[in-house]
Amino acid sequence: MDFLRNLFGKKNLEPETSIGYEENSENFENDSNSYDVDLRNKLIKESTAYKKSGDYENAINKINEALEIHKDEKLVYKKSSYLQQSGLSDEAWKVMSSFVDQINTEILNYKLNSVEDYLNFYGLFTDFYLAHTDMVKLLKKQKRFKDIIFYGFLSRFYELVGNVRLGDSIVDIDSYILDHISLGIVDQLKISKFVTNQSEIDNAYVELVKENESSLLDLHRASHIDYHFDFGRLAECVSITKNLMSKPLSVKSLNIKYK
Repeated sequence: MDFLRNLFGKKNLEPETSIGYEENSENFENDSNSYDVDLRNKLIKESTAYKKSGDYENAINKINEALEIHKDEKLVYKKSSYLQQSGLSDEAWKVMSSFVDQINTEILNYKLNSVEDYLNFYGLFTDFYLAHTDMVKLLKKQKRFKDIIFYGFLSRFYELVGNVRLGDSIVDIDSYILDHISLGIVDQLKISKFVTNQSEIDNAYVELVKENESSLLDLHRASHIDYHFDFGRLAECVSITKNLMSKPLSVKSLNIKYK
C-alpha cells in the first residue's frame, strides 16, 4: 500500500491494514495545492488541544472550520470520534455515513477522461474503504455487533479490492487472496468472544471473496503497470471496481448468534 499512498499523496498504509486502523498524525499531508494546508493543520492542532482539555464543543467547531477548507476521511472520522466521545453517538454516525454516501455517489457517477482522472478515482476509493473501517471503530464502541460484522465485511472486501488494484506490486495474486482470507473475519474484527457461530460468519466472507475471485483477478491483470497509459485498461479497472462495490451488501441477511 506504500505505492498506493504515495501515488495518491496520502500517508503510508501497510498492505494488510487491520480493522483497527488508527489515526497516525495530527498533521495531514498536502495532497492538493488548492487549499491552505498550513491554516488547516493549525485548526486541527487547535481542535486537538481543545479536546485534550475536555472542550468538545470548541474542538468540533475547529474541525468544522478545517473541513470547510478541505474534507478527507481522516478529518471526518476525527469529527465523528469527538462527537461520539462527547455523548453524541447518533450524530457521530450520521457524519460518517453521510461522508460514505457522498463518496459512494461520486464513485458510481465518476467519468474517466484521463490518466489523472484514474488516479483521482482511486484516491476516492481509498477514502471510501478507509471510511468503512472508521465506521467499524465507531460501532465497536457501541457494541453493535451485527452492524460491526456488516461494515466489517464491507471494509475488508473494499480493502482487498483496493490492494488488488495495485497490479504489479503483488507478484502472486492467488497467494495474496488466499492469505487475505486465511485469518477469519471474526478474528480480524476482534469480536470472537461475542458470537457463537464464528465459523459460519468466517465462511460467509471466504465465499464472498471466492465468488468474486474472477473479477478480482481481472482487476489485477488490467491494473498492471505496463498498462497504466492504456486508457482502455484504465477504464476497465474503474468499471470492475464499481461493479465489485455492491458485492458484499448481501451479508445483511447473514444470521449472527451472540453469546
